[in-house]
Amino acid sequence: MMKRTLITFGVMFAVLILASAARGDLQLQEAILYPSSATLVWKGHVSSVNSSSFPLCYLPESAVKESLRVSAEGSLRLLDVQILETKEDRRKEAMEEEMQRLEVRKRVLEAKRDFLKGLFDSREKGGWWEKVSMQEAFRRLQSLEKNLTAVFSDLGRVERTLKKKREFLERWKQTHKWGVYVKFKGVGVGDVKLSYKVKRAGWAPFYTARLAHGKIAFRFMARVHQDTGVDWPKVRVLLSTAQPGRGVEPPEPRPLYLRPQEPLRKGLRTMAPAVMGKAFMKEGVADKAAYVPLESVAMYRLPGVVSVDSEREAVLEIQKWGISPRLERFCYAVGDPAVYLVAKIEGFSQVLPPGKIQLYQGESLVGESFFTTLPPWRFSFGRDQRFKVRRKLVKRFLDEKFGNKVEITLAYKTTVFNTGKNSKMVKVVERIPISQDERIKVGFKGATPQVQPDEKGFLKWNVTVPAQSKAEVGYSFSVKYPRDLRLNHFF
Repeated sequence: MMKRTLITFGVMFAVLILASAARGDLQLQEAILYPSSATLVWKGHVSSVNSSSFPLCYLPESAVKESLRVSAEGSLRLLDVQILETKEDRRKEAMEEEMQRLEVRKRVLEAKRDFLKGLFDSREKGGWWEKVSMQEAFRRLQSLEKNLTAVFSDLGRVERTLKKKREFLERWKQTHKWGVYVKFKGVGVGDVKLSYKVKRAGWAPFYTARLAHGKIAFRFMARVHQDTGVDWPKVRVLLSTAQPGRGVEPPEPRPLYLRPQEPLRKGLRTMAPAVMGKAFMKEGVADKAAYVPLESVAMYRLPGVVSVDSEREAVLEIQKWGISPRLERFCYAVGDPAVYLVAKIEGFSQVLPPGKIQLYQGESLVGESFFTTLPPWRFSFGRDQRFKVRRKLVKRFLDEKFGNKVEITLAYKTTVFNTGKNSKMVKVVERIPISQDERIKVGFKGATPQVQPDEKGFLKWNVTVPAQSKAEVGYSFSVKYPRDLRLNHFF
């Protein structure tokens, strides 16, 4: 009899355990990040003893309910999935009751504080302190001050606790906006996968290129942000350049009808033709911009797992390379009397999305630019401080012996100083003006070393500047024009 009772009790205990386990134990496993949204993938085990509906998990306020997907494997078969707004929850009620108790405690302490402050401040003429001895009044004042300090301390602690509880409850409400209730057929344990899309999350590509010892350490990273209300502790992250929210249908062809312009109603200003043209141009651009060709989607899986808390931003490294670029030194002294260090990279086969890039020389940040995917890449690492440049006007001659015309002859010399220990080649660019009026004649007089201007008037030299020495280039030109013609540039 005793043995039978123990067996019965054991079976009932096992049934109760299974019944209490009729719920999901899901963990966030993967986050698929898009530029302006994300998909969260949860996996875990579910125990069920009957086909009754039970809560599987909660959805945060940032979740898109229509995107919810639930699947089960093993001994359980999914029968039904419902998303219900969370109105009554024992944990929520417990938190609210605790906050009510704290509110009562806060009001009691405030009343005690006000009473003690009243006693402490009633030391005017005719107060209680005149009815007792000075020694007794001093003792009471000390006791009041001690009690008042303790009350202030307790009140501050209660207010801080109450503030934290309020913040936690608000966050809990956001992360428990809707409850996911499921119904399974079968008894036992099954593997469940749940996924849904969330807003207020995304990523943007971010690059750094660090030039040191003639090589570039090129890093491809992702600036990740999420404000979904759900922390992501130790999840696998998959980055995608796809934009699910963007339409993929091509635009519908529309005919263009030409008709005489109707006069505007009386009382309205007449629009100038040029302004109307701009308006039509803007409309056309807007129509064109509404359709963005669908490009190939790239996906990048980060190694290992990462953690990203809600309302936080993180920079995650995707991949890095060591690249040997072709280095050039460039000087355009008309615009800036300095030598710039430029790196050119060709033949890089990796497809990368466009984004911001920070450029370093060694440990020093020299600037920020925008990285495009179209090769070849050209990165400027700022001024090469080992070079100094001086551009000087060495000749200016004004000749007015041509009747109603004048002719100005000018000559310039650019000197590049190399303070480094090795000789380097520098590409130097200068310019002569280009006439856009037949009354203005520009004549090229020559250059040292000898070069010829191109169709845009640029002269280009590749000069070798010895170590601890200098190199010079020079050129001259003339401008002839009518005396009464005012030029847009002063020589």
